[in-house]
Amino acid sequence: MPSPLIQHHRIFDKYNLTATFADQWFEYNFVGAKVRLEYDAPLPDGIDFDFMTSGRSYTSKVDPTHPARPSEDYFEWIDLLTAIDAATDRFVMVELGAGYGRWIANAVTAIRRHKTKSNLPYFLVGVEANSDRFAWMKQNLIDNEIDVDKQRLIMAGASDRDGHAYFPAYQSAFPGKQEHSYGNGLYLRFGEEAVETTRKIEADGNVSIMQRVPLLRLETILNGIDRVDLLDLDIQGHETVVIEDSLDLLDRKVARIHVGTHNDDADKRILAALQARGWESIWAFPHLRANETPYGPLEFCDGIFSFRNPKL
Repeated sequence: MPSPLIQHHRIFDKYNLTATFADQWFEYNFVGAKVRLEYDAPLPDGIDFDFMTSGRSYTSKVDPTHPARPSEDYFEWIDLLTAIDAATDRFVMVELGAGYGRWIANAVTAIRRHKTKSNLPYFLVGVEANSDRFAWMKQNLIDNEIDVDKQRLIMAGASDRDGHAYFPAYQSAFPGKQEHSYGNGLYLRFGEEAVETTRKIEADGNVSIMQRVPLLRLETILNGIDRVDLLDLDIQGHETVVIEDSLDLLDRKVARIHVGTHNDDADKRILAALQARGWESIWAFPHLRANETPYGPLEFCDGIFSFRNPKL
């Protein structure tokens, strides 16, 4: 447990925060975003983590008006709230691997709670490859009174080329509801020669049913968008190729990046690529290890890296 002498990041002071609570349908967080309970269900029996992972919600039991400290979420909240606070005419956020659109929904409710920018216009881009979670994303935005017709929601995977890939719709190795298997990644092996809507893969006694989905470069996803205040990506191993493919685009259009990483190679390559372009490193916590943070030690699942673009 972190020392009580460690203060919360000062960005939280710029928002009107309230205690989290839940009713029989929704969980409400400290900026007022509500999430249907089935979207963030408990992990299946037999699967347990002894660390606080970025794919789930963690709030402080000591102070329910803030995220748990330390947790992977804590750093993502700081990046999100800082990006909103720095925005001027409009806040634009892109979430790749959006799941049920947790962070883009959090962004809008946080804007509403900002002490001086509660009427800041916004535009959201949510990209998710799983068809069930894509439907959840639309419903989650509607639940939070966000007009989905005015946002850009795309059912696709993000990579370094436009085309098609496969994404798991069912995996026998995952014992719970398939929608809660948030660690899935794109399957590129078949390439463009495969056109089936679904494909069955059997390996090591496990069965996966793969659904064919569009594959898009970041340049395609951002077509017509001049500035992005926050790019948030957690795409299970494809974050490296997306960033390396888009360095010129990122320099021109993106003010801040928050990325979840999933292997040592990604940690090193992303940090090296962006620092070589002059980006300022904000957080750099490698994955699957204990890292010392300003808010206490934490065992990380994903790596957490974030950067600020001094050109914007």
